Amino acid sequence: MSPPSGRGGQGVCPPRTGGSATFYQPVSAGLSADTDVLAVQYPGRRDRRAEPCVATIADRAAVPAGTG
Repeated sequence: MSPPSGRGGQGVCPPRTGGSATFYQPVSAGLSADTDVLAVQYPGRRDRRAEPCVATIADRAAVPAGTG
């Protein structure tokens, strides 16, 4: 996966229940270079395993983007 290109369309893709952001890697590879797949990686999963899991959506929404 790579940072967004900012050249074209974007799709925000939260992983399915119990999944991780890497699920969307084949999707990203199959789209044009002008389309960004912004895959969400939840705390407690893969490279964010050391972070505590979020108990509720409201708890996650209370944290500003990019800070937790």
